[in-house]
Amino acid sequence: MRVHRIAAVLAMGLGSAWLLLASPTLTDGDSCLYAAMSREMAELGNWAAPTWAHSGERAVFRENPPGAMWLSAFFQSFATGFEGSSAPALSTLWWLGLLTAALWRLAGGRKGAGALAVLALLLTLPVAKYSLRAGLEIPFTACVCAAVESLRARRRRGAILGGFFFGGALLTRGVFGFLVPLLWIADARVGHRRPMRRILSAGVLGITLAIAFDLFHQAQGDGASFWATYFQNQVLPSLQGVAPHAETGSTWSYYATRLGIYSLPWGLLILWRLPNRLMRMRPEVPLCFWWIAVVYVGASIAHREGSRYLFAAWPAVALLFSALWREDFEALAEKKRVRWGGLVTLLVPCTLVFGTLLSDTQKDSWTQSAHRLAERQSYGWENDTPPVLFSEDFSSHDDRLKQFIRWHLNTWAFWSPDPPKENVRPAWKVQKLDLYKLSAPIEGTTFWCPTFKAQQL
Repeated sequence: MRVHRIAAVLAMGLGSAWLLLASPTLTDGDSCLYAAMSREMAELGNWAAPTWAHSGERAVFRENPPGAMWLSAFFQSFATGFEGSSAPALSTLWWLGLLTAALWRLAGGRKGAGALAVLALLLTLPVAKYSLRAGLEIPFTACVCAAVESLRARRRRGAILGGFFFGGALLTRGVFGFLVPLLWIADARVGHRRPMRRILSAGVLGITLAIAFDLFHQAQGDGASFWATYFQNQVLPSLQGVAPHAETGSTWSYYATRLGIYSLPWGLLILWRLPNRLMRMRPEVPLCFWWIAVVYVGASIAHREGSRYLFAAWPAVALLFSALWREDFEALAEKKRVRWGGLVTLLVPCTLVFGTLLSDTQKDSWTQSAHRLAERQSYGWENDTPPVLFSEDFSSHDDRLKQFIRWHLNTWAFWSPDPPKENVRPAWKVQKLDLYKLSAPIEGTTFWCPTFKAQQL
């Protein structure tokens, strides 16, 4: 037990030190979007109602709750040395630490197959890919696992912790957070049957936190209810298949294919061992199948094709693998199992190092664009004022491309309101911008940068 704790502390320490030294470059639109808004939270204090660039205008962000951005904003507000690109990656590391700790305990820890579960999770391609992104997937999945583990452990304060993490799931991924009570109910009815009162009390606490957030959002924002707007503009269009990013293909076959491909090699090992365990099946096995099925159905009916919507299923795949192979792992000597646990824990900083080296390669066109934008910033701004970026008809949906520019030019917040489109005579206008080469035009894109010096990118 001491070895595992030392390894966990060492992994978090090495990972944090690496992120501080490396300052990984954020090269995808979503990461830059959430990183820019978390920086704005730190600067302006709008923790419940951050703003973003939406269809060329400044708007309150209601596509998803802002809970996943709070830890990054906290690091940038109070922790010295973690400003800039290190803070979003550091917050992802801490969320990943919570996720692995919860999965470790769900799989039985050092006495069970905790090392197998964590190994399968960290070596799953989507998890390794998102370990350096500033997104919603790892925070939400960490809250789901922690909520399930809190009630499953039967601690005295398990219902309080479970309700707290259920509220965290709602405040990081919205309606997808209702995965938690579905897992609670299934777990209470499988294996050792347990009373429902702990589930009810934890559920009430989580819903209360969500309501309290909505009241805070209304007071800090424009007075509109977050949840009402979120359901009307985000959830209902997705269910009806009319969301702006809706795909025309079959989402059922799309997610089934992704689930089969990205679960390799653990999926094949599960199928190989499953027939031998049908007669003495552990309680985690049906829970994991239910877990995967709920995530798959929930992602499919949303009419949006994106493999990130399956992210919450990967801990269930890892837990299922560890449950089916637990007897083989327990057959090893105790010293070997302890060493396995320590080595697996140290995979966390190794994953960060590997991801940083990949994301900063010169072959990555987004990284090249980030470096060029940093070079352009070295020219300086007139009157020492950061530019206020806004656009005309920049995007029919949202301006993730513009958030990329906000992030890499250190324009964290809207320091002044966007000027109206009429009666504006900007000092500088860029009509040709390609984030890949910064030379070829993007059709329909116009940048207005009122405070730039007269030198094009």
